[in-house]
Amino acid sequence: MLNPTKRLTGPNAGGRIQTLVYFTLFFGYLWFEVDVRLIHHLSGASTQISVFYCTWPFLQQMLALPGGPVEYLCTFLVQFFRYAAAGALIVTVQAWLIAAGTDTIIRAVGGDRLRWFRFLGPTLILITYTSYTYKFVATTAFLAALLFACLYLKSGSLGPARSAGLYLALSVVLYYLAAGAALCFAAVCALWELLFARRRGLGLLYAAVGAGLPWIMGAALVHLSSANAYWVLTPWTGRTGSYFSPTKVKYVMWILYLQIPAFMLLAALAAPIFRYGAARVHRRRKSRPAAAAKAKARHAESPPAKRRSGGLTRIWWIARTAVICLAAGASIWMFHDAKGKAFLALDYYNHYRMWPQVIRAAEQIPYSHAAICARNRALYHTGRLGDDMFRYPQHLHGLLLTSERYSDMYWKKTDLYAELGLFNMAENLLTDAMGTFGEHPVILKHLAAINLVKANMATAEVYLKALSETLLDGDRARRYLANIEEDPTLARDREIQQQRSLLIEKDNLLKFISVEDTLLALLDKNPKNRMAFEYLMAFYLLSKDVNKFVAQLGRLDEFGIAPLPRHYEEAILVYNSVHPNDPFSLPGHPISSQTRQRAQNIVDVIQRYGGSKKAAFGELAKTYGDSYIFYSLYSTTGTGK
Repeated sequence: MLNPTKRLTGPNAGGRIQTLVYFTLFFGYLWFEVDVRLIHHLSGASTQISVFYCTWPFLQQMLALPGGPVEYLCTFLVQFFRYAAAGALIVTVQAWLIAAGTDTIIRAVGGDRLRWFRFLGPTLILITYTSYTYKFVATTAFLAALLFACLYLKSGSLGPARSAGLYLALSVVLYYLAAGAALCFAAVCALWELLFARRRGLGLLYAAVGAGLPWIMGAALVHLSSANAYWVLTPWTGRTGSYFSPTKVKYVMWILYLQIPAFMLLAALAAPIFRYGAARVHRRRKSRPAAAAKAKARHAESPPAKRRSGGLTRIWWIARTAVICLAAGASIWMFHDAKGKAFLALDYYNHYRMWPQVIRAAEQIPYSHAAICARNRALYHTGRLGDDMFRYPQHLHGLLLTSERYSDMYWKKTDLYAELGLFNMAENLLTDAMGTFGEHPVILKHLAAINLVKANMATAEVYLKALSETLLDGDRARRYLANIEEDPTLARDREIQQQRSLLIEKDNLLKFISVEDTLLALLDKNPKNRMAFEYLMAFYLLSKDVNKFVAQLGRLDEFGIAPLPRHYEEAILVYNSVHPNDPFSLPGHPISSQTRQRAQNIVDVIQRYGGSKKAAFGELAKTYGDSYIFYSLYSTTGTGK
């Protein structure tokens, strides 16, 4: 039985430890920095990431076409990207297999001195993830082609006829498994025969078979288009999946697929140079045998020399490992999409109601209206909307994303609208989304929940049954179906009953005609709808309509809000400054002395600048930019947090 410790102390120990160091860092970066949960979450905004259904029809559909088995496997594995560590482990194993396969080919073509090249493929894969693009299917198809190429190269002792038979069998199987990626396998095998095995006839035959097989198996047999027959599952087709998909990442994938054939060509061209250098060294040693023998003897008798030699070897190994890791790190840094990550993280945390994380993620894109919307929702749920909303950039359109330009922001609005009680509007958005993205679990879950609230039980069951066939959400859907059997109207479900109390009979299905009227209608339906109240007050603040704002303050006692939130106090002072002869006061809710002093300080600063608000802007923004009084003066917040 092989002793594991020998693998770290044998002649190839340096390479193994180097690989261990690289992939430990690889895994840690994916887990903690990239966070592959965000890659999985973007499936709610990408038609390219398929849903995995645990049904025979789904399996039959996937296996019916070339490339289906790889797509089926990837669709299954990507579901586990929902868990950060599991997703990072899956990608790390894939990248390690690519490195191992690349190393096999490097040694087969005599490139032992260039074994560091095996880390290029994993680094390219890491670039795709740090760019937040989904290329898992394309990289898995490439891995399949690489492993098949290694299998062929390992059978190098076969005669021409058996080699050709093996190649044909592997090509047919691989094309069925990975479709267009079989072209990469054909290129490697053809170059091997042409440049290294010196069987040029076989090499030309392999090139011809590789070029013709996709047309025969794809276009002729299953009637794929010529483009799909040759390029499906490769970087040259859209079916590999992407979201932000910057052009430079597309070229990264091209390099991944072309790196092995390119290395083989370079190795063949460089082989004469290496052979010439080795011959010169051999001739030199042969011409001075006596001197060489004496030097060898002295070296053998000198333990310090051995130690120096070993020390230099270790230093060279450390330097080489550091260069590999630094080069990989520099490449990742160049492609890292911090803004893309911020948007995905914001959506992810908002969807899973992780409010502190939402606020932190929004700081990366503070002026985005989507970030403003998510952050205000988080501030509401943490009880800070009335105290802290003007600590951050604000915009009226960012409150509920009501502008036409946000009509396709399905995921950023449905949770919020349903939470407010605008279930019809949320349902309409989700129906539009399903037309674009298909029966995605996120959509099915929301539609089922909304129809349960609306007591459309038959419709809800349709969505729940579809959801019950998915891999990770099936158990929850089946539990809900069981609950419906026991309690057909869910009258005993407190959460459903609470949401039904928010439901208004007729909210506009397409868009807000009037934000104010819609929020007032929600309050008329349920005067205890605190979220509708706080959003209505926020709307008045952002509109700078302090008259309507103070008119609604009488509702505070219905929600037990005390003491007055800071921005409410400031808005009352703004109102009183506009109506000095008819000041407003709310019994039982006095304005704090701190708020009054801050208001007076703002007045003093403006007076110090001769009454010029424009001149006082800079000083006020530094100290009082987080106040509603500042917003009422300048229509902006003075903070960039």
